[in-house]
Amino acid sequence: MQTTKTIPPLTAADAVAAVVVGAAALALYLRTLVPYPLPGDSGEFQVLVHQLGAAHTTGYSTYLLLGHLFEQLVPWGDVAWRVNLFSAVMGALAAALVYLAGKLLTGSGPAAVVGALSLSVGFTFWSQAIIAEVYTTGAAFLAAVLFCVLLWERTDSRWAIGVAGMLGGVGLGAHGSLAPLGLAVALFLLLNARRWRTWLLPALAGAIIGLALYAGGMFLVDANQAPANIFNAAYTASRSKWGLSAADVENPATRVWFLASAGQWCSALFTDPGADTWPGILDYLGKLPRDVAWPAIGLALLGLGVLLRREWKVATFLFVALLLQLVIYVNYGVGDRYVFFIPTYVLWSLLVTAGAAGVLDFVGRWSWGKRAAMQAGLAAVLALLCVGPLVAPRWPAIRAGSTPFTGAREYLVRPDTVSISRIAPLVTAALEPNAIVFTEWHWLYPYYYAAHIEQAKTGIQFIETSPRSEQRGLASSLFEFVHANIAERPIYTTGQEGDFARAGYRVTRVTVGPTTMYRIEAPQ
Repeated sequence: MQTTKTIPPLTAADAVAAVVVGAAALALYLRTLVPYPLPGDSGEFQVLVHQLGAAHTTGYSTYLLLGHLFEQLVPWGDVAWRVNLFSAVMGALAAALVYLAGKLLTGSGPAAVVGALSLSVGFTFWSQAIIAEVYTTGAAFLAAVLFCVLLWERTDSRWAIGVAGMLGGVGLGAHGSLAPLGLAVALFLLLNARRWRTWLLPALAGAIIGLALYAGGMFLVDANQAPANIFNAAYTASRSKWGLSAADVENPATRVWFLASAGQWCSALFTDPGADTWPGILDYLGKLPRDVAWPAIGLALLGLGVLLRREWKVATFLFVALLLQLVIYVNYGVGDRYVFFIPTYVLWSLLVTAGAAGVLDFVGRWSWGKRAAMQAGLAAVLALLCVGPLVAPRWPAIRAGSTPFTGAREYLVRPDTVSISRIAPLVTAALEPNAIVFTEWHWLYPYYYAAHIEQAKTGIQFIETSPRSEQRGLASSLFEFVHANIAERPIYTTGQEGDFARAGYRVTRVTVGPTTMYRIEAPQ
């Protein structure tokens, strides 16, 4: 691995290599892309990217705006497929940016290919790149910030550190993991305090612009008031669970702050750090080989050692960035916590690049002639060692062009998931055009997708019956919502009918399409 002063600037060949790496990742994701509407969060994003509506906390405005633009510009496929495709494209972009960052880090293009490919085929990253989700978009922003910071470190480029600040700010609307990365960047800049003239004003200006764009995006998405936005689908009816008044949910500033501050989920963060941190880290390390193959882990540890010896400030930056992400998210008590570790895999991939560069550099010292050919061959071997263990188990699915993670533990897509997209339209077709349906999160947005997107029945409102909060049971405000609407609109629930009966409402079991619901009517 070359030292800082001898690392050459990026060339046109590097741009071509980045495109090739991204194209390879995209080809893999396209081959295994999930083609149909999905439940849960992914279903929410499929609907709200299309409608441009505010999503659950933390809002994800940047993701929604970029995804909406992409979805509108792609001329083929249905909405669900196009939004899933957006994740694949952003995953490929993240891989390309990791290549460029790795080349800046080490000066070795072959090593950077190894690092970028090791990221692309990890279980979590790959599985999220083929469904509608925010994580590959967040990873692309994170990789772009890393690239810009390294470009500044290598060249003293003021515009690079300014762009890093801007992307970090606006990237908060892609995923909150940009915030802990920002802390690591701040530490890195302080470690380079002697160069403050090259970073202080550009970084501050970039961050201010980025935060302004982020805030503007949040208000823009909120102002669109899409019919299926998260307030209509969950928060307004259950507002009392979070101490929100009717005036609060009518106030744009309050709505935006509730989303940006993670009002629904902030209580799940750092509930018991003393008890959760080390078990969480051990669990993370136990699952790490499914995301970073054992040979890649070895290269990453070697890379960290090489960087500590040659460029301790850069090594400290990458290690602290990884540690911050890890400590924060092992203390986040959500069921799908594993996906929040994707930023750590981006950082692992840069350490893999450093390790591969160290191996190539060492072997290169003992070679005679045809050094470039030798390095390319050795890099190919290293790439095979890092990629092969993760791709081999998925090869039958790749050959068949099917989703390789169907039924995997914790994964959203299961063998029966496709049936949701077949059942939901039958249910929504049987509902009155102004119906209100209380249901669970898993089915909430498949119903919205069928009614609003496929059938243009935008007058139907689906509401999560009991959104996650510290308060158990149905919200008092939900019963106020029912009381305000029951005289004019048919109201149904798909569960928790006993709570409505105990509240004094008449509950009648009815058949709606192929499913059973309960009609909620005023007391006699």
